[in-house]
Amino acid sequence: MVAPSIPFQDSECKVKILVAVDDSPHSEAAIQVVLCRDWPPDSSLKVVCVVEGADPIGPGPHKERARLRELVQRESIEAGERLVKDVAERLAPRFGEGNVCFEVLSGYPKEMIVDAATEWGADLIVVGSHGRRGLARFILGSVSQTVLLHGPCSTLIVRLSHPEITDLDMRLRHILVPIDDSDHSRDALDWVKALPFTDKTCIKLLTILPPLVDKYSNGIDALYAQNFPSKLARKKDAAKQLLAQAAESLSRRAKLGNVTFEVRQGDPAEEILKVAAEWPSGLIVMGSHGHSHMARLWLGSVSQEVVLQAPCPVEVVRNFERGE
Repeated sequence: MVAPSIPFQDSECKVKILVAVDDSPHSEAAIQVVLCRDWPPDSSLKVVCVVEGADPIGPGPHKERARLRELVQRESIEAGERLVKDVAERLAPRFGEGNVCFEVLSGYPKEMIVDAATEWGADLIVVGSHGRRGLARFILGSVSQTVLLHGPCSTLIVRLSHPEITDLDMRLRHILVPIDDSDHSRDALDWVKALPFTDKTCIKLLTILPPLVDKYSNGIDALYAQNFPSKLARKKDAAKQLLAQAAESLSRRAKLGNVTFEVRQGDPAEEILKVAAEWPSGLIVMGSHGHSHMARLWLGSVSQEVVLQAPCPVEVVRNFERGE
């Protein structure tokens, strides 16, 4: 097995953060998270705003409509330029004047953000989410979901959970990291190891064991499972050993004293969300299985379900150095 790489472990390597903004409160929530997060030294940041083309409403001669279309587009671009410049000025003191740039793009936001991240070589895309639920779960039209599915790097998705954000810097230091024995979880853990921490940072490692029988199993399956409690005990012991090793490694590398771990059993997404609410978590960092082809159309993965319902920002780590 190829050893996982550790992003940003070289202090001379910059973290490149692409922040996609608009004039919505969801975008403002994402900006606040960027301002309050602890980032590696020498991080660089690019603020982008995507302006969509729009036709003027109403009938009229072709030349007149073309003129109005050009006027509307120019005004939209000017508004976008004012927005990204304002955001860049707010973020510059946090990252340094020379480490912040901005750009206005024209096109479809979900496509242009992914393209911009690819061309710039971003390590992380930060985007606000409207937190749609219900039938919208099955629609991949939202910008945040498209970036999550098709983005070339890790994605931090911020949902607006409260009208006012208070003590955000403190809450972001409570980090929940769901892991298992997969390479994707190792990538997420390595990502966390590379982040800067303070003595107030608390990290909880979490492993979810699947139930021996699910809700669709029949009575015979349930009776069979109850006769083998040792099977569950062995799984719990293995999970605890995995978490203990991960906690020791994280504590040693990040020099953290407040790293705890927990083993739960049940539906992975449901249990992660329960722990995130109960602990409570200010940030969830988890791996992604790097969906491809038809699997991109399926919103049933754990990471996507957590993103849709989490009460806090979710950072989904993707490592393309494995060729995924």
